Amino acid sequence: MFFNRKYRNLYLLAIVFFLIGAVFHSLEVFFVYRAIRGVIQFTFAIIPLMVIKEEKPVFLPLYLLLSAVASFLTIGFEIAFLADLSIVFNALAYVFFAIAVYQQTDFRKVSKVLLAVFVLLLTINGYLCYEFSLVLEPYFNSQFTLWLVNIQTFIIISLLFLTLVYNYIHSNTYSWTLTLAVLAMFFSEVFRGIGYYDIIFPTVAVYLARILLLFSAFNIAVFLMEVSKKSKKDLF
Repeated sequence: MFFNRKYRNLYLLAIVFFLIGAVFHSLEVFFVYRAIRGVIQFTFAIIPLMVIKEEKPVFLPLYLLLSAVASFLTIGFEIAFLADLSIVFNALAYVFFAIAVYQQTDFRKVSKVLLAVFVLLLTINGYLCYEFSLVLEPYFNSQFTLWLVNIQTFIIISLLFLTLVYNYIHSNTYSWTLTLAVLAMFFSEVFRGIGYYDIIFPTVAVYLARILLLFSAFNIAVFLMEVSKKSKKDLF
């Protein structure tokens, strides 16, 4: 779906956003680079709302808008209060995303064995994310920040679980588009942490995080516009 030529203007927009961000990052104007992240999320939230003429989707645009607020707050991420507030808005955004997917998921259509496999895989993934947060602990402002990061991680892992179940149930172009968006978002957060805290290859990690962010936001926008044509009851 994301290779559809009718969305070429969105492709170009994503490329422009990346190039502008790369320029400011190379100039070390980092507050603008962070602000562009918020502009990206805000833009890809507004576009579907402008295009969809009937009943408007709620939760996924709200996810992007809250994520945009969190991104704008990261301009002052070195200030403890703004850093914590950014994490709170980000976590809240993921909550709305999870609600959107949960509403479209019927667990009765999934076998208990497969559910157990999903839970096991995501438990392992969650543990690895927790260990990663402990690696970053020395860089955090306080234990409270670590606590917030772990809550956010739990919400993201829950979202991953719901999305895998949703994709298994529907297994179509739409569900795969949304699943790829969630996976891209997840790894974008990982690479963003690696880049910001200068763990390994920070510049590469920062650019990978931005590319994955653009890929995720683009897919969510396309998903919303396509699903709105299919059926109102499937709106997110």
